[in-house]
Amino acid sequence: MVQAMIRIGDGSEMRFEMNGHAGMGEPGNDLVCAAASILAQTLIQSLCLDRDIRDGKDRLQCNWQMSAGHAEADIRARGKRRTAARAKMEMLSDGMKLLEDAFPEAIHVQRK
Repeated sequence: MVQAMIRIGDGSEMRFEMNGHAGMGEPGNDLVCAAASILAQTLIQSLCLDRDIRDGKDRLQCNWQMSAGHAEADIRARGKRRTAARAKMEMLSDGMKLLEDAFPEAIHVQRK
């Protein structure tokens, strides 16, 4: 089972962590795992590749890791960067929730 934790909150710090495998198909052919992975990869691609962006008072820092069966990102953002990061984290949360609704036996999402 994929276990995902998404913490958005009201402050400048956000976190995402995902562990496990969906077990809905053979490795490389598991569509639930693939869907969860692409959501995580999209978040990391769109937020974390420019890890330390400064624009006046707006700032974004992101530390991330990905490996087979694991993805995580710690994000600190202020100003306009926080608004954009929060929107992307909300989109990740929505996508993970859709997966959980469709495949509750394969993925569990905890939102803090």
